Amino acid sequence: MGEIPRHEISMSDQARNYVKNLDNCRLRPSEKSFLFFLADYHNVHHSIAWPSLQTLVEDTGLSLRYIRRLVAQCVELRLISYSSKTNIYFMASRPWEPK
Repeated sequence: MGEIPRHEISMSDQARNYVKNLDNCRLRPSEKSFLFFLADYHNVHHSIAWPSLQTLVEDTGLSLRYIRRLVAQCVELRLISYSSKTNIYFMASRPWEPK
């Protein structure tokens, strides 16, 4: 296999790179860790993530209450938007998408 062209890098890789470069002064370690878990679920074709809260609980080892708090904090910081009706997450800024 040869090198993978940049446009074929999975969205989760690009989303993880975005999270990695977020300003640490703005985030608590728990928020940044949560965003890394969420980035793993970003879909290449739709640029969204939709893990259930229970999936995030299982993946992170955190309580459901704490996951809900992290979602709310990241929404408040405008790092993500979240719809509880559809359970869809968007990274607030997606620098990998063409403008």
